Amino acid sequence: MEDISKTKILIVDDDVFTIRLLTEILVSNPDYEILTASTGSSAIDVVLREMPSLIIMDWQMPEISGIEATILLKQNLQTKDIPIILISGVTSSSEDAGKAIFTGAIDFMRKPVEKAELLARVSSILQLSKAYIRIKEQNFLLQEQLTTKMLDIQQFESMRDNILKGLNSIKESDAQEDTKQMINIIESYISGRNTKINWDGFKTQVDTLFPDFFKKLSKKQLTNYELQLCAYIRLNMNSKQISNLMYTSLNTINIARKRLKKKLGLGAGESLQIFLQNI
Repeated sequence: MEDISKTKILIVDDDVFTIRLLTEILVSNPDYEILTASTGSSAIDVVLREMPSLIIMDWQMPEISGIEATILLKQNLQTKDIPIILISGVTSSSEDAGKAIFTGAIDFMRKPVEKAELLARVSSILQLSKAYIRIKEQNFLLQEQLTTKMLDIQQFESMRDNILKGLNSIKESDAQEDTKQMINIIESYISGRNTKINWDGFKTQVDTLFPDFFKKLSKKQLTNYELQLCAYIRLNMNSKQISNLMYTSLNTINIARKRLKKKLGLGAGESLQIFLQNI
């Protein structure tokens, strides 16, 4: 029966001796489950089926090389976060190592591989990968919480607006003067206090998810409205979703986005979303 608690590591090499050697080294750790493939194309099939935690791939292979297989895996949303170590007995220069990293590999090793070095690198990379996955999951959860919070704010503000309209109708009727004065006090309290709480809470939520986001934008002298718009765009919301949350028309949001780009010093061909995501 398969032990799902084990960490899957895929070894890809067209040389049987290398596969055997790397397997013997890695199985010394009982927490590792070793998978193997002899070509780049078969490796991709195994990865999609098994989703290993780490791939150790030979650079030089027939049909699809290790570099080409790495590029393909990094282009796939399902597999792009799986760390890959490229190994080679032919390429050995620092330029080759740089090329390996540039294509998406997390590390580069030369053959023959030493046992202690391989185990150390594999352990280190797996720890980093687990930490990255935890952070990614936490960010996803925070983003969900923030989106939910914004929807709650939207519903609350809608209810507040209805209350204010109702109070205004009473005030415009034949209500007595003391009743009208009390309504004025309630209106002032609801409008002023709720706006402050919502904005402060919104800022806190965004800063938790994207540290120093508003601080970095403060140099641009943006209004609260523009800062709110920046946060929604950073959360990958489209203009229609933003217009619903900000109680305005789609055309108004599109105009605001153009003005915001100009205020941030972006050219016509530059992406506002990419700019904000890099902050």
